[in-house]
Amino acid sequence: MYRRLFIWVEGESDKRFVEHVFKPLLEKRYDSVSIIKYAQKTREKRRQFIKSIRAMQADYFILADINHYQCITARKQSILDTYDFLDKDRIFIVVQEIESWYLAGLNDSACKVLGIKKIQKTDTLTKDHFNNIFSRSKYIFSKILFMSEILNHFSLKEGIRKNTSLNYIVSKLDITP
Repeated sequence: MYRRLFIWVEGESDKRFVEHVFKPLLEKRYDSVSIIKYAQKTREKRRQFIKSIRAMQADYFILADINHYQCITARKQSILDTYDFLDKDRIFIVVQEIESWYLAGLNDSACKVLGIKKIQKTDTLTKDHFNNIFSRSKYIFSKILFMSEILNHFSLKEGIRKNTSLNYIVSKLDITP
């Protein structure tokens, strides 16, 4: 049986991370892995897309940042309140934002190469923190280049040690580094 997986992400940074970190591991289990940016799609287009995914008996999951919500449960519920056609077990929340996952995967030597301070835990790291770290790196001219360079040095084992939400999704998806 042909197995397909659709991964829904908010934006380009999320897509870049998932393509580099998750997709190669998931391709071992799926014949096709597609990454879809959902932020620009209307509610109705999202609904139709989920219906078509279910009709072809494919799998999907959704990544969303926790944003201003106090807990993961509240954030999931806010998504379900808007998109009641989703399965709550297929919604994964990034704490705080995807930038925290990027930095979680850097070991001490990678931090040195990138010209940034060592990072112990990233559970509370926000986009603002990331931008502050970026502005002090040697890649100050291009955030995209900085993020790409992080992915070149990224270690999923390091990432799951430094970020609880990344560890959670890796274990739920059963993708081992």
